[in-house]
Amino acid sequence: MKRLNEIIPKGFIYNYNKTKDGVYYTIMSSNGWALGTIYFYFDDATTLYLAGLSVEELHRGCGLATKILDIFEEFGTEAGCKCLRLEAEKDSWVQDWYTRRGFVEHPSEYAILNHIFPDETEIWMKKELKQNNKDGFKD
Repeated sequence: MKRLNEIIPKGFIYNYNKTKDGVYYTIMSSNGWALGTIYFYFDDATTLYLAGLSVEELHRGCGLATKILDIFEEFGTEAGCKCLRLEAEKDSWVQDWYTRRGFVEHPSEYAILNHIFPDETEIWMKKELKQNNKDGFKD
């Protein structure tokens, strides 16, 4: 995985916790104030699911959420995942934000097989990941 100091903006620190259920990062200022968080887990061996991403209101609009999303994408790529998935509020700025970052509306195969559907205000989104080839370069 890329070194986190290549992803996290200068002047910020991070805390990483891996549990049996998933991975949780907290991005903090140098004095320890939490500025943003991300939590994700493996949906299956090829899918990484974003369960939550947030940035404190005072720090929005400076690209921190995009940097935090980069952690999620890099983690998925390094783990050999084929795609990233998440659920977003339908027709919202959140859906637009993820769309601008390469996510598309796409139903979850697991949910369809198990008859689990989001309510009418939510959608599932997916982003295909480019895999590293044997030389370490993304296809």
